[in-house]
Amino acid sequence: MKIYGDGIYDNERADLVFIAYIEFSLKKIQEHIEWLENTNEICQAVLGYIDMLLFVSEKSPSDLTGRLKESEVAQWKNVFDDWFNRVEKKYQTNTKTPLELMLIFV
Repeated sequence: MKIYGDGIYDNERADLVFIAYIEFSLKKIQEHIEWLENTNEICQAVLGYIDMLLFVSEKSPSDLTGRLKESEVAQWKNVFDDWFNRVEKKYQTNTKTPLELMLIFV
């Protein structure tokens, strides 16, 4: 077991925490993207999971490296946009920001 310093994440066990949350977020995003493909429900959680992924990735950007492709994010955006256009107009607000941020981040 290695200790790198006196910070919260400066050891071999704690530095894996970010990877675990990144993997969890990616799994949940994919599940919810698949669900969005065929639903007209107005409630969705995918933006929350993307926001969580962005939050964790800002703390440890190197842990996201190689785990996410630009084409994957583009597919998420296409599915989200299709869903967004299917929901009632009164529920369409400016909620696309996290996905647009992902395209910049990748």
